[in-house]
Amino acid sequence: MNRTAQLMNSSAGHLHAAARAAEHQAGDARAPELRTLAALARATAALISTIPDPPNDHLGVDGHLAAALDAIDAVDPAAGPADLALLAWHVHDLRRLATEESA
Repeated sequence: MNRTAQLMNSSAGHLHAAARAAEHQAGDARAPELRTLAALARATAALISTIPDPPNDHLGVDGHLAAALDAIDAVDPAAGPADLALLAWHVHDLRRLATEESA
């Protein structure tokens, strides 16, 4: 597997972990914002990679979103998919939404 695929898989894995963390944070409470964030994170992960690489650490919602963004930002634009900038924007926007939700 090449570096681009590893980074894309890592980004998707962190997005899935962020989704799990958001759902855990929501618990049994009525927290539609967290559940929506989780769904958007999973949808974005599916666009990035169909083979997510799950992380071994538990960073919380913002930590996993930051790690997902770091991974996708490390992809060489010449080696990544044509929509790399759009995918990175989606991850950045998820992080913004999570930050607004926690404020």
